[in-house]
Amino acid sequence: MGAAKHKNQNATFTARTTLDPDRVVELAKAAGASVKNSIPGQPFVQYDGGYPGQLNFSVRNIGGRNVLMTFTTSITEAGGGTTVQTKIDGFKTTQPTWMFIPVGPKSLVGYSHYKRFVAALERELKVADTSAAGQLVERPA
Repeated sequence: MGAAKHKNQNATFTARTTLDPDRVVELAKAAGASVKNSIPGQPFVQYDGGYPGQLNFSVRNIGGRNVLMTFTTSITEAGGGTTVQTKIDGFKTTQPTWMFIPVGPKSLVGYSHYKRFVAALERELKVADTSAAGQLVERPA
């Protein structure tokens, strides 16, 4: 993953729920599994393992061989509830060119799939806990 900069590279999603952390882990894995395409070779989200308190995901294409983006989901328990936070760790960018001259804005490859994961996770949390609340911040200060 390159060191290229993008305006949304620091996007984070934070949610608070009364659910048990183990249940939140299940919901996060389910959210990741739901972000796929019916067309082979198209990008999808893959669960890449983790350890207590953190799950690792990636956006991949071409049969899972090419990693377009990596992100983590941290799950912490405190104060009678559970906090979930996502963070983009690695990414690639693309930019349209004409004769090697940039002619458009950079795109954060896999970002739409990251946003689909976040939306699915928020939906899963709210179905399981109607008091759950979350927010995606695309350009944190």
